[in-house]
Amino acid sequence: MARMLFMSHSPANVYMKWPSPAFPQGQSLGSPPRARNLEVLIIAAATFREDRVHAEANAAYAERSDARRLGNLLLRAQNIRELYVGWFEPATARDPRIGQAIASMARLHMLRLATVSDRCLPLVQSLHGLRCLSLHYMYPNLAMEGTEHEDAQTIPPLLAALRGLPRLHTLALEFFDPAPVPGQNTGASPPISAVADLSLVTSSVHSLEIVPVFPNLRSLFLDLRDLGRPEAAPAAGAGPPRPRPQVLRRLALHSLYGVDSVVRRLNLITEELHIKDVEQNEMSGSLLQIMRAASPVVLSLTGWVEDLPTNAWAELPTLAPRLRVLDLDIRPASRNPGSYVGLENIPDLLRGLPLYSLRISATGSEEPYWPRSRESQPAEGREALMARANQRFADVLAALPRQLVDAVPTLRLLAVMEKVPCGGLEDADAPERPGGAYTRSSDQGGYMNAEFVPLSNPFVPLAFGGARCRWWRVGRKGELEQVAEGKGRRAYESVKDACVRAESISSVERTIDSLPV
Repeated sequence: MARMLFMSHSPANVYMKWPSPAFPQGQSLGSPPRARNLEVLIIAAATFREDRVHAEANAAYAERSDARRLGNLLLRAQNIRELYVGWFEPATARDPRIGQAIASMARLHMLRLATVSDRCLPLVQSLHGLRCLSLHYMYPNLAMEGTEHEDAQTIPPLLAALRGLPRLHTLALEFFDPAPVPGQNTGASPPISAVADLSLVTSSVHSLEIVPVFPNLRSLFLDLRDLGRPEAAPAAGAGPPRPRPQVLRRLALHSLYGVDSVVRRLNLITEELHIKDVEQNEMSGSLLQIMRAASPVVLSLTGWVEDLPTNAWAELPTLAPRLRVLDLDIRPASRNPGSYVGLENIPDLLRGLPLYSLRISATGSEEPYWPRSRESQPAEGREALMARANQRFADVLAALPRQLVDAVPTLRLLAVMEKVPCGGLEDADAPERPGGAYTRSSDQGGYMNAEFVPLSNPFVPLAFGGARCRWWRVGRKGELEQVAEGKGRRAYESVKDACVRAESISSVERTIDSLPV
C-alpha cells in the first residue's frame, strides 16, 4: 500500500503518512473531498519538530504551524478508521481542534496516541466504537525536548475512560508508570469485561495494578522496566487479599524482570507462556517462580544454551505438571566456532520431561573474534575456521533428533530448525516474522522520531519453517518418521490444543495420525 495520500474509487485504499515526499511539511494537505476519502492516517512525531523549536509567542509561526494544518485536515477527514498521532498533547496544546476532530470520528476503531497523559483521556472516552487503543505516555526525559513533564499518570482516569468503550478488545500502554493515589483500591473497581488483549510495554511494575480489572483477558504481554519510581516493600503480615485467578490463553514476557512482582500482585494461570530473553541467574529463580505460579501447558523460551542449568529443568515436572509442549530458541554458546557443548547437552537437560511436542531452533556461532596481530591469529584462515564450524554445527544438529527421542520417551512430534547459518545471512526460505509492522523504536533509541503503524500487540511468536526446518512424527517405540512441513505445522497446532484439553498421549497419537499428508 502506497505511503502517501492518493485518490481511489475505493476509499479502503486511501492511506497517508505525513510528512511524506508527496506532501512535505509546509505544503497543503489537500481539499475537503480528498480528506473525506482518508481511512488510515499516520502522523509521525517528527512532523512537529519545527513546532517544538519555535516560541509559542510567535503568532506568525503559529498560523502556519504543522499542528494547525493537522487540525484543518482532521476536521475534514471524519471517515478515518485507523489513526496514529505522535507528539499528541503538545500538538493539541497548539491547536485544540485536533482533539475535537478526533473526538467526533464516528468510524474510528483503531487509535494510537503518543506523548499523552491523563489529560487526553476524556477525548478517548467519547470514542464508543473504538476496538483497539494504544497510549504512549510521556516519559520524564521529555523535558529535554522542550516540553515540561507533568506527572499525570494515574489509574482512576484511565479506568473511567475505558468504561466508556464497550467494544474495546485490545489495549496497549507504553511507558505507563502510574502514580499512587491515596485511598485507591483498584482491586475493588468494577470489572471491564470487553478487553481481551492487554500489552504493558516498557512500563513499570506499578502498571500491573490494572490487570485484575479485566476478568476476560486472554492475552497479556509484559515488558516491565525500571522507570525510576521505586516499588514499596511488601507489607508485613498477610498483606492485601490475593486477586481472583485469571485464566489466560497466552502470557508473553519480554524478559524476567519484575517476575516477583507479577507473582505477588497477580494470580495468573496460562495455557501458553512465552519468554523472549532468559539469563542464567534467572533460570534457577525467576523462571521457576513464574512456572510454578502460571502452570503453563506450552513453554516457549529464548536463551543462550550455557544459561540452561540442569537442576532448573529437573524441577519443571514438579513445578509445572501440565507442561507438555516446549519450544526452544537456542542461541550460540560462545563466539568460539565449533563450540557446541551446550547444544549437545540439550538432550540431557530435557531428559525425563513428559513432553509430547518439542521444537528446537538453533543458531550457529557468530562471526568469531579475529585478532589483529598476525602472531595471535589461528594457523588456519578465517574461511577455513568458519567452514569447520559450519560442518560441526551441521553434525550436532543431525544427531539431535535421535538423542532427543531417546531422552524424552513421551515425545510424539519433533521439529529442528537451523535458524541462521554460521557466518552467513539469515535463511531466505525462513518464514517472515508474524505480527504485522508494529515496531517499538525505543529498542533502537530515539522513539520520538519513530513512525508507528497503529497495531497494538508487540508479541511475536517463534517462527518454525523454511528449507532448514525438519519435522518428524515419533512412534511409540521411538521410530522417527519425517513429515512434510505442512503436516508438521498442523500437527503442532492440533497437539497443542489436545494438551490444553489435557488429553492422553494415546489421544495425541490419534490426532497426529488423522492429519492429512
